[in-house]
Amino acid sequence: MNADVLRNVLETALPADKVVSLARALKVVERQSLIAIDQLVNSLVLVARTPSGGRQADVLRAYAEATGDKPVRGAFYDRFNDELDQLMTRLLDDSLAAIRTEPVLLPPCIDGVKDWLAIDSETVKLHPSLKDKFPGTGDYAAVKIHKTYSLGRHNIVDYHFSPAKEHDSCHLTVDDSLKDYGLLFDLAYPSQSAFGRASRRMCVLFASSSATGKRQLKT
Repeated sequence: MNADVLRNVLETALPADKVVSLARALKVVERQSLIAIDQLVNSLVLVARTPSGGRQADVLRAYAEATGDKPVRGAFYDRFNDELDQLMTRLLDDSLAAIRTEPVLLPPCIDGVKDWLAIDSETVKLHPSLKDKFPGTGDYAAVKIHKTYSLGRHNIVDYHFSPAKEHDSCHLTVDDSLKDYGLLFDLAYPSQSAFGRASRRMCVLFASSSATGKRQLKT
């Protein structure tokens, strides 16, 4: 993805007028500010996957490169508050809601279900001060992001967080909302009870182990 494509994606998913309007409604911006809230949001999105995990210094650097302005560090960091958190959460929820309304497009060879959902997790290390709230599997803090990717919509449609120490199998819920769906996941997620619930709901499960290459299909 080059810079032009990325810019178009951001402008489509996070139009400046929507970001500014919502920021005012949530009181993120209550008066004229030297910090452009739409550019701040874009910078937050862009640095989220940097090796350092999107720290505030990375956001400031990305903001300065995008706008040509370098705000006073303290004033910039003051923007990281509960109101900004609410804004980012609302923008994410709106984006996921929009994605879920898109049509499911599957090739004929796998279209026997409503959609195929790929479920996987990613672990991100956090600041050591968060170890009590988000314990990792060792002596460190980490959060696990559980993501659900729709093959028919070519996008993430759901997510949730957990302490990295918790096993993935605690975070696979097979209920009536997944009836007639196909699920793809690695072998860390399923349990016998999950397979039983899936069979009662005519749900197709396909488990894969990246370590051993084993595959298991249950319908």
